[in-house]
Amino acid sequence: MRLAANKPKEIGKIMNINGIDSGPSQIRYSQLSHNEKIDMRINQLFAREDRNTRRELLQANMAFKSSLNNLKTLTAKGANQSVTSGNAQHESISAITLSSGSSSSISELANMSDGNFTINGQQITVDTNSDTLDSIISKINSADPNITASYNSSTQKFELSSSNDIVLSNGSSNFFDAVSMPSGKVSSGSDELKASFYKNDKFREAINQFARNLNKILKLVDDESVPELKEEGEGYIEDLKEAVKKSINNIYDEEYETESYFRTSFGLSISFNGEEFFSFSEKEFNKSVVKNYNDIENFLNTFSEDGSEGGLLEQLEAATTKISNDLNTKIDSFSKLGLLVNTVA
Repeated sequence: MRLAANKPKEIGKIMNINGIDSGPSQIRYSQLSHNEKIDMRINQLFAREDRNTRRELLQANMAFKSSLNNLKTLTAKGANQSVTSGNAQHESISAITLSSGSSSSISELANMSDGNFTINGQQITVDTNSDTLDSIISKINSADPNITASYNSSTQKFELSSSNDIVLSNGSSNFFDAVSMPSGKVSSGSDELKASFYKNDKFREAINQFARNLNKILKLVDDESVPELKEEGEGYIEDLKEAVKKSINNIYDEEYETESYFRTSFGLSISFNGEEFFSFSEKEFNKSVVKNYNDIENFLNTFSEDGSEGGLLEQLEAATTKISNDLNTKIDSFSKLGLLVNTVA
């Protein structure tokens, strides 16, 4: 139950009783008049209400900040590290390296059938009675000069490397299945490979969590019934919205001071006046991520030396830190007010 009807003006301040500030060494509770004791009790009740409300908002803000940091880490990882698509590892725009799964039994060609397989249309025969992994590697290297097959002894994996596209087919054997390497076409420097990191479940869930946690802050403020706390919470929301607008202006070089809606190219939408501030469409994300993965990196994870030109995560990180500091300060002040009843000179 909210105690908002007759909230004293002194709330959040050191009370002044008979012209004397009620600091820890200035007055005894027993010296107060009956009405002054009631006033102090009322202040304590409102202090507890305000403290608890602010603490709930602080917890929501910290949860959002945690999801923000998780998304920041994942985005940086996607931008800075080699990414994988199945067992295909893309090392640079000009080359592909395909690695098989663990191959402790490849040398014996275990679970492999006689027959043939093809690489870029070149047919390679397999005879499990006479072939070894080394002989198959030699056949592949002889068949296509643009492809290099090898066995990496340190990782114990069969590898194919090329500066061109690679098309793999099991043919009548099951060679690629046996070495745990995906068949089909892999394109050198393709957007599919570069974007594959962002298509994984962990990244999509990170964006979903980010949106849910930010929307929770807005809902807490919207549901607040104490006018003073609602006004204060709406101030925090404005700080968050201004951080988002700033990131849009920085990255897209657009002015969104008065716009009510903004949609990214990768499924993340922002409504400045709607019920849900952030929304994320996995369907739209999955459809567009290959083409627009650069937009993801730029909008989410662009950082600047002084914090003025950064993207969404940098701007929101600054805003949430400021909000947390402010809430902690106010919670601490109300906690001290709650001790006044037991204060003695």
